[in-house]
Amino acid sequence: GTACSGLIVARADNNEGIAGLANRCRLLPVRIHSDDVTKDINWADSVEYAAQFADVISISYFIDPLPANYDSIRYAVTSGRKGKGCVVCVSYGNDGVFRRYSTDLAASPEVLSVSGDSNYDKRSWFGDYGSSVNVVGPAGGGSIGLVTTDWTDSDPAITNGWEWGSYSFQRQGTSYSCPLAAGVAALILSEHTNWSGLEVRRQIESTCDRIDAEA
Repeated sequence: GTACSGLIVARADNNEGIAGLANRCRLLPVRIHSDDVTKDINWADSVEYAAQFADVISISYFIDPLPANYDSIRYAVTSGRKGKGCVVCVSYGNDGVFRRYSTDLAASPEVLSVSGDSNYDKRSWFGDYGSSVNVVGPAGGGSIGLVTTDWTDSDPAITNGWEWGSYSFQRQGTSYSCPLAAGVAALILSEHTNWSGLEVRRQIESTCDRIDAEA
């Protein structure tokens, strides 16, 4: 969560660390998973909660394709933002495979399915691909990784931070391209506050570049 958040809202112009893509936007963190949470209803509740307050929802985690979870996504995209609809971005996966199925939430038509590309402007070697991908975004996998925030002064052996210190320098995965896509959506809504979630999605999709046959 810390690494994904930094890519979106890390402060700019403070001579410190990195700058998030949508660094003047606000973040609503919603914690869902822990050792004590085992019921999928928590996913549905959390998405519906976020839809009441957030314009864009970023999910870099697998969500079981259960009816309650699908219903929560549909609620967010149709009734979120007081009826204007949230933009729900979901990371597509890091198995490097062609996805012939659409039976999980990352591939559902309701969400903006985000896979990854590298600094070579090609699909990242690990990024899943297929007809249900809507966009790709920076995910590493080339000669350069992504730099983002980490747990402050983290010791990986103790706190499960990625690296020593407050920043991580070699992140890669569609878990990071997803929040970057969410940051783009947030910037669009900052300029066009009355646009529906669908209008934002169409704007993002229609202005993308085709980078290769697999993305």
